[in-house]
Amino acid sequence: MQRLLSLKQASSSAFSSSCSSLLHSLPVRFFRPQIPKSIFGFGPNRGLLKSRWRLWFQRFSASDMVLGLVLTNVAVFLLWRIADRRFMMDNFMVSLDNFKSGRLHTLITSAFSHIDIEHIVSNMIGLYFFGYNIGRIFGPEYLLRLYLAGAMGGSVFYLVHHAFLAK
Repeated sequence: MQRLLSLKQASSSAFSSSCSSLLHSLPVRFFRPQIPKSIFGFGPNRGLLKSRWRLWFQRFSASDMVLGLVLTNVAVFLLWRIADRRFMMDNFMVSLDNFKSGRLHTLITSAFSHIDIEHIVSNMIGLYFFGYNIGRIFGPEYLLRLYLAGAMGGSVFYLVHHAFLAK
């Protein structure tokens, strides 16, 4: 009887090891990522992706980039007038509540929000004169990066300031 049990255990362990080796030898594709890493810039073609991005930016002049930023600001300004107020406050206004609830995109989208007509006009005049010269001297890609870095920096300083005020 004991011999029968040991034979049964040996056969079951042999079966499980053969199944295990069979599973390891099969190409199990559903466990592998379906999206190639090179799309996100992590693969061997990272430089190619970066050069495509630069080629895309070379199509724009400084005035094109300034115009795009001005139109985006005006579009968001008009959106504040026609869209749901709660939606706009949740997605286009930086606040401690938005930050704590995970709405990190507001760090950038808040840079496109303006309170009233005088606010947007004065900001767009400044963007036009300073932005055009910066874009002409350093390039449109630099201008966009500077605009977005200023948005992030301003939002972070705002959050830090209000976090200290809340204490």
